Order: sequence, then structure tokens, then C-alpha cells
Amino acid sequence: MNKKNLTFIVAHLKSGGQENVAARLTYLMRHDYNVKVILLDDRDMNYELDCEYRCINIHSTAKPINKIINAIRRIIHVRKIKKEWKTDICLSFGATCDYINAFSKRRDHIYLSIRGYRGLDSPSRLAKIKNNIIYTKAHGVLCVSKRIVKRARELYPEHSEKFMLLYNPYDIKQIDVLKNKKLECYNSLFANNKVIIAAGTYRYEKGYWHLVKAFSLVKKNIPNVKLFIIGGYSDSKTKLTKLVSDLSLTEDVVLADFDSNPYKYMGKSSLYVLSSVFEGFPNVLAEAMACGVSIVAADCTSGPREILSEGNPFSVARDIEYQDYGLLVPPMTMKENYCSLQIEECDMTLARAIELYLCDDDMLNDYANKAVVGVERFSERICALNLKNIIET
Repeated sequence: MNKKNLTFIVAHLKSGGQENVAARLTYLMRHDYNVKVILLDDRDMNYELDCEYRCINIHSTAKPINKIINAIRRIIHVRKIKKEWKTDICLSFGATCDYINAFSKRRDHIYLSIRGYRGLDSPSRLAKIKNNIIYTKAHGVLCVSKRIVKRARELYPEHSEKFMLLYNPYDIKQIDVLKNKKLECYNSLFANNKVIIAAGTYRYEKGYWHLVKAFSLVKKNIPNVKLFIIGGYSDSKTKLTKLVSDLSLTEDVVLADFDSNPYKYMGKSSLYVLSSVFEGFPNVLAEAMACGVSIVAADCTSGPREILSEGNPFSVARDIEYQDYGLLVPPMTMKENYCSLQIEECDMTLARAIELYLCDDDMLNDYANKAVVGVERFSERICALNLKNIIET
């Protein structure tokens, strides 16, 4: 039986959660489909592909008129590639790629994605009109959490049946291997201290100012603790560096650059902390669990609760909650605040949760073991089966 031609559209493979997922899915689906990838930009590819790909090399621009022209050019190029490749099924990752996928539709079955909650919170009237247009063209819209499915169905009831849950996949065995790799640097930091780790691009949504402020409180009570953040660069890193300096934490906080193997740091850390103000389905949380690290996570609207709890995915923490696979704290405040003199209640609660772990080795070890069990729900095998069921239905 001939394999169907499955095409992915991805903006780039430089860094980022959805880009990592797209790269992983090319490996997972190649046994059942002829997989190929269309990239908008192939500069600085940090995630590997083991399949044919084509880059259209039409880069983004700031001028509105050029944006429109480039969008049309991208659609035309992608439509030609779909025709050449005889694409049967096309999956896209991210809003820009979703629009290109929808408007380049030929005879292919197209699947769009919603990978974050922010665009669903209070979408403008124009955004809803545009989304309704592309959802009309789609065979399905893949959502990374139950929260996102629920909210999308509320906003677009006429497309309710198209919104389907597909959790992100994780190569748990490979992560287990990578976490044991030797460190090229920071050896003494990890060997001589309790280390709190966080990972992800230095963007607003990660809420790192909350984490640094919470850490400043923890440091007063637990002297031999360090904070290690690793992620891709953005303008927010400059503001975060200043906050670290203002709090006199320069010797205690490391703001490291992107590393293709963050697991070697996670596996040597005492605790993973997620301080995000919003997420879709935070990959790093599941990856830290696969490394056998205990977890504290802010209960932002989508993601952390479904990862750490087997219970109701729609409730919200009002204080520290002991969940099945880690601790949840109430959501962080949304307003970006790098003032070192302003410590909020959510920062203090986050600090208390961190101290609960770091002052109790038995609890730390117990939740580390639970984390490894909990992440099995998001294995690659399960994701591949679920995706195949979706696109073959």
C-alpha cells in the first residue's frame, strides 16, 4: 500500500517549543507517511530533520505593505510545493504558518494548530473573523491542552467538532540518555549547591521576573542555593540581567544562552520551577519530569495543571497545591514588573513552595520519582498513535 504524502509547515527550527515538536513529529510519522517539511526560514537550524525539506526564504518585514506582499508570495510558493510534492495531508505550526496552510490549500486535508492560550483570552473581532475563515478551510485544529480545546469551542462553536486534543510528544528514553552527559562548564555550581533550574526563551510569557524575585526571598533562608536559567535570547534578557543586579544576585543567578541539550543541566538540578504567566503546553515541564526533577509550577491557564495533575483540568490553585506529580502555585500576575523593590504576593507564595522542597529531602526525592512516572502519559508512541488516528479519521 502506498504511503500518503504528509507535509509540515514550520516557520523555522532555530529554537522554541512548537519548532521542537515539529522536528520530533517528522521522525515519529515517517514510518507511516512520506514526510516532508516546508520552512519559512532555514537560518540557524538547531533542531535536526531526517527528511527532505524546502525553504521558501521569504523573510518577515516590518512595513505593512511588504507584509501583505510577502504573505501572498509565501502562499503562492507553498501552493506550488504542495502541488509538486502531491501533498495529501498538511500540518502547520503557529499562526503565520496556519494562514499559509489554509490559503495554499489544494486537495490536501489541512490541519492547523493552537499551541498557546494567549490568543484565545480576549481575541479581537478581526482576529475572530480571520480565524473563522481559516477554520472553515481546515479538516481539524490540533490543540495542545484540554483548556485550549474548551476555550476554542466556546469562541468558535460553528467549528466545535474540528478542535481536537493532541499532547506534545517526548522522547523519554533519549532525554534519559542526554541528562547524563557531562557538563562542559558550571561543574562547581551544580556540584556544590542546590540548583533551581528554569528553561525557555527569555520572553515575557515566561514570567522570569517573578522567578528571580521569588529566588531572592529563598536565598535569604537557604544560602547554598543557586538559580540557573537557560534559554534563547530576547530583549527581555537585558531587563532580567538588570533585575538580578539590582537584587545583588549576580553571584547566585546564571542567565545562560540556548543549549541544544538542556537536560544535562536539568538532571543535575534539585528543582525545576515554571513561573510562566501563560503557556499552551510547556514542553520544558514534561522534559524536566523525564529528567527526574521535582517540579513547582505556576497554575497558568493552560498546561501545567494537566501535566502535574490527573484531576480536574479546569480548576485554579488559590494556594500551594500538592498534586500527583508536583506542586502548583496560584497564577503569576500578568503585568511585567522588573522593579526590585516590588515583591508581590504571588512571588512570596512561589518562594514558599520552593522552600518546602529544598528544606525536605524526602519530599524532593519522592516527587522526583513521581515525575518520571507521570511523564509516561506524554510519550512519543502515544502521540504518534493519536495523531495517526486524527488524520486518518
